Amino acid sequence: MVKLISQKNSFYEFLVIYLETAANKIKKRGVVIIRNVISKLGAEETLSNLRSYMIQNGENPDEMGRTFFEVYWSKPQVHPYIEQHNN
Repeated sequence: MVKLISQKNSFYEFLVIYLETAANKIKKRGVVIIRNVISKLGAEETLSNLRSYMIQNGENPDEMGRTFFEVYWSKPQVHPYIEQHNN
């Protein structure tokens, strides 16, 4: 029983250190990539929809270095999030 408790505590300590390290890396870089959440086809469809939305709203999706704020909370941007949470 004592051995089991110490193993659990050491796993807990490892988990805390791992999560703190991950959080610090995310804060430092400002971004995190989570893979395999949506299918490749779903990601390509979302990108295509976002590109179309930008073109329809007078923006060039291939132009680098500009921020297109109107895309935030637009249907093409929010749809994958809503779809994932409705399943």
